[in-house]
Amino acid sequence: VPYVDEHLAVLRQENPGRSESWVRNKHMSSFNEWLKNRIARLQNLSSETLQWLSQGPEWSATTWQGYDINGYTFHTVKQDSKCTV
Repeated sequence: VPYVDEHLAVLRQENPGRSESWVRNKHMSSFNEWLKNRIARLQNLSSETLQWLSQGPEWSATTWQGYDINGYTFHTVKQDSKCTV
């Protein structure tokens, strides 16, 4: 958690007089972007995992319209509404 501690310290230093609650809220809303910029400034970063994490979450996900489980077929609500019995 050194980057978390560093970010909190920067926020406190740049915003003297702000409450701890404000600092925590600002940390939650700005840490991802701060980390991305912080990692980008590092040279010769050997941690591929840290590079990936600094890019933020991946917003794509694999989805299916139905599932076969133990001989039963389950459809998503959207797909199920297309089926007629």
